[in-house]
Amino acid sequence: MDKATKTKFTIVLIIGVVLLWMIITNQFGRKESPEFDGSFANTAFPDDSIINQAEQETAHQETEKQSKEDNEVIEEEPDFESEYASTFGDEALEKGKETAEKVVTLWLEDTDKAKWKPYSSSSFFNAIKKELFPSGDEVSRKVDELEIYAASPDSKKEMRFGVMATWDVVHDNSIIGKQTQLFYVSVVPYKNSWVVNKIVEPSEENHSSSKQ
Repeated sequence: MDKATKTKFTIVLIIGVVLLWMIITNQFGRKESPEFDGSFANTAFPDDSIINQAEQETAHQETEKQSKEDNEVIEEEPDFESEYASTFGDEALEKGKETAEKVVTLWLEDTDKAKWKPYSSSSFFNAIKKELFPSGDEVSRKVDELEIYAASPDSKKEMRFGVMATWDVVHDNSIIGKQTQLFYVSVVPYKNSWVVNKIVEPSEENHSSSKQ
């Protein structure tokens, strides 16, 4: 066999081996599982945009849920005025308010013991009459405005009111100042009316100097 023939034979042999390898690879090589094709991969592993959108929706739902729970936890302040009206009646509520306002006015303006008695329980009157003395400095107080609201009672047998009083300080018939102070007034039933059992300024609530 001459050199040219050997060369052709070698080329044909190489081509044959390559073709045979390609055929074997196509017939017996690794095939993609029909259960794990490209479409499954795409749906099983969503891209970042889909993940981010889902996370945002979940976070929004959790925020709304937390906000709703927080609102449910917040309790409204009790409506003591309605409670008093329900327990004692509307007429008693109005009488209690009138008594509280009257006593705060007397507290600021008048030291006449006789005027206090109709609005005071016996224990309160005995305590307060020891403190009713003329100021002696020719300075008087004139109530300008009273704002009243129902407050939390100390016991179930009473009504308690907060009375915000504003008054003028008068000297020699001239107003020399204006003051404002909150008073808490407790009233209790007595016969067909309501009388004061305690009057106290907030700063005195934790001290023994409260008048009762």
